[in-house]
Amino acid sequence: MDDRQPREPDLTPTADLVHEHEVVLRVVTAMEREAARIRAGEQLDGDGIEKMVRFTREFTDGCHHHKEEQVLFPLLREKAPMAAGPVSVML
Repeated sequence: MDDRQPREPDLTPTADLVHEHEVVLRVVTAMEREAARIRAGEQLDGDGIEKMVRFTREFTDGCHHHKEEQVLFPLLREKAPMAAGPVSVML
């Protein structure tokens, strides 16, 4: 008998981007909490801050934004008028 967990269905590209947004927002929330702690004069979590900065640089800026700018936005531009579409605001 196979005791492995059932595999979740593969995400669509847009569902994958939505999931990535959720992860990025969790990190932003953690950054806001850390900033509030710093403003309150609490001890700095240097290791945590370093991890958040690394995540932002490597994943958010390096990977996620690349997917949006090189794949998603060109497709949106192709399908929606640039002057009125959301891509014109994002670029």
